[in-house]
Amino acid sequence: MSYSQVDIHPSASRTATGETTLVDSVNGHNKVDWPDATFYLSVTAVTGAGAEMDLDVVATIAGVDFILDSFTKATGVTTEAITVTNCPKDIKAEYTIGGTTPDITFQLVSVRG
Repeated sequence: MSYSQVDIHPSASRTATGETTLVDSVNGHNKVDWPDATFYLSVTAVTGAGAEMDLDVVATIAGVDFILDSFTKATGVTTEAITVTNCPKDIKAEYTIGGTTPDITFQLVSVRG
């Protein structure tokens, strides 16, 4: 079986709220063949008092951001997968980081196929 894997947010440390750039989550393939996308979040390090992160998978359609789905609030090392049916091609991640001197290392990958 063929599939497409795309890094939405390569593994990196973040200390403040932010977002990724829009990413082609079908990696140049035909979206009709792969309408659904599974997003895999891996949080590998969390430091800081009360450090936490909310992460949303977002599509921008006609210039408006729409939250497609959200991961469970990350307060420690964790992994989670969510599937978005009929997922648009161009997506991004928006993350909100809180706590006192938080530092969260995470990766977000999209898989279709």
